[in-house]
Amino acid sequence: MAAKQGPAPQTLQNHFFCQMCRSPLEITGAEVLERGSSSEQRGAGPQASVLGSVMASRLPLDQSFVVLPKQRGVNPTSQPPKPPFPPYPGARPPASNPPSAPPGAERGGRGISESFVVLPGAAASMYQNEIGGEHSSGGEPGGVASISSYSAGMDAKITALTRVFEIASQQTQVEQPLCVECVRCLCEELDAETAEAEREAAAYEACLSRLAGEPEEALSEDEFQKEVKRANEEERQLQTQLARLQEQRRGTMAQLRDLESKTKELDNLEERYWHDFNDFKLQLAAHQNERDAVCAQIDAAAAQLELLKRTNVLTDAFPIWHDGEFGTINNFRLGRLPNVPVEWDEINAAWGQSCLLLHTMAQTCKLNFSVRIIPLGSYPKIADAKNVYELYGPVNLFWSTRYDKAMVLFLACLKEFADFANARDRSNDVPVDKAFTLPYKIEGDKVGGLTIKQSFNPNEKWTKALHLTLCNLKWALTWLVNQDNGLPNPLMDLLETPASASEMARSESAGNV
Repeated sequence: MAAKQGPAPQTLQNHFFCQMCRSPLEITGAEVLERGSSSEQRGAGPQASVLGSVMASRLPLDQSFVVLPKQRGVNPTSQPPKPPFPPYPGARPPASNPPSAPPGAERGGRGISESFVVLPGAAASMYQNEIGGEHSSGGEPGGVASISSYSAGMDAKITALTRVFEIASQQTQVEQPLCVECVRCLCEELDAETAEAEREAAAYEACLSRLAGEPEEALSEDEFQKEVKRANEEERQLQTQLARLQEQRRGTMAQLRDLESKTKELDNLEERYWHDFNDFKLQLAAHQNERDAVCAQIDAAAAQLELLKRTNVLTDAFPIWHDGEFGTINNFRLGRLPNVPVEWDEINAAWGQSCLLLHTMAQTCKLNFSVRIIPLGSYPKIADAKNVYELYGPVNLFWSTRYDKAMVLFLACLKEFADFANARDRSNDVPVDKAFTLPYKIEGDKVGGLTIKQSFNPNEKWTKALHLTLCNLKWALTWLVNQDNGLPNPLMDLLETPASASEMARSESAGNV
């Protein structure tokens, strides 16, 4: 059966760190000691001891950790004393007291048995043979005993090296251990300090030699008194100068305190200034935001005002347009066709809206017609100096004299308004070609060459004449709206309503009569 494998043997790697750079150290020479110990535990006998001694003796002196001075009365070739700690973990120290140290074996109050150094090769081999013999004498199996003895030896080595590093630190006043690079740097620093000390010592020696070579001449009593007087006078001058400098210093300190107080005051003023500045910036930002909001409101109000200026209640209350062959006012058709028999109620409502619009326009311009328009809803009337004529139906197609007379008087009122608008434009220095004129000329009972009378007049022509009459009425309304908006020329910069009127006029003039 195979023997059980024990724990891995310990090594000295990563047990010690450089005290300056804190890098792990590899102990030089530890491998030789470990190989020697392993050879003795495998039973290699004195040959392994000799080999270990020879290899250990080949280690250079600069790889040693510390060199202790020789103790008096100690034979260097004799076997070194055993350490006071147990050779392996768990072993108890011997009950008997250790033998007293020989006289002169203590150094600095510590016995020689408490110091541990790296031993020469021969002594190390003898010491390991003795430890190996003690461990192998037990009744444990060979593998376990060798591992235990190896661990005990490793612990002893670590403890010894730790103690050696403590002693070296006390002796050299430098924390041990150190790596090679740190030791090199430390040596360079020490060499530099040594060279500086040597230079200072040489300078001191040169000064001493120069002083020793100078002749010593004793002063006479008179010369000594003169020197004393001169020294006293110089002392008084220096004291006076010192008092003057102290006075200047007090004045300077007073000025400094004054400047410090002024500086503190200026700092306070600056702090208050920045506080006020920040408050002002906040107020300014708030004011700017408020100003921007007010400006935005002003712009919106101005836009609304401009829109309202271009808006007239008459254009909204009396929209004039067309529906096929019919002219419309407030969506009431004015006229009749054979294929579209419009009810007389709708025709009467259209005439009532037309009379009300023309009457309102005359009142707005403070114009008095030669006849009087009486708007009465769907039952409008027009009165002259003699009679009152009804402008509503139904009427007879072949005999409607009063209805025809009312429509002719309405055309006369519309022509009077056109003449008034033309005269107003000329009085405002508007050129003749740009003064107000109706798109369809009114002559007596005809508008645009078509009679407005219903008697013995086909419905198509009568409806067409009514359509042209509404076009002229819308054109006059456009002029009045532009006059209210401050436009000097009613035919320039017209709104949608006059453009619609001209469009309707062009479309109707191009149609068949």
